[in-house]
Amino acid sequence: MERTQIYFDKTEKDNLMRVAKKKGKTMAEVVREAVGEYLVKEQESILDKLVDTGGIWQDRNDINDSESFVSDIRNKWFDGGEKK
Repeated sequence: MERTQIYFDKTEKDNLMRVAKKKGKTMAEVVREAVGEYLVKEQESILDKLVDTGGIWQDRNDINDSESFVSDIRNKWFDGGEKK
C-alpha cells in the first residue's frame, strides 16, 4: 500500500468520519472501499462502451478485409517506428 494525501472539505471529512465510526473502520479504509467501488463501476462503464461498439461497421461495404484495413490505418500512424 502506498501513502497519499487528499483534501476534503469539512462536511465531507465529518461524513467520512461518521461512516467510519458506524462501520468500525478507519476513515482511510472507508475511502479505499469507496475508491475501489468507483473504479469497478468505471471499468464496467468502459467495458459496456466496448460491447456497445460491436457490429457498428457491419453495414459498411467499403471494407473487404478488416485485417488489411486496420493494418493500413496503423501504418499511417507510424513513420519509422515513431508515432506522428
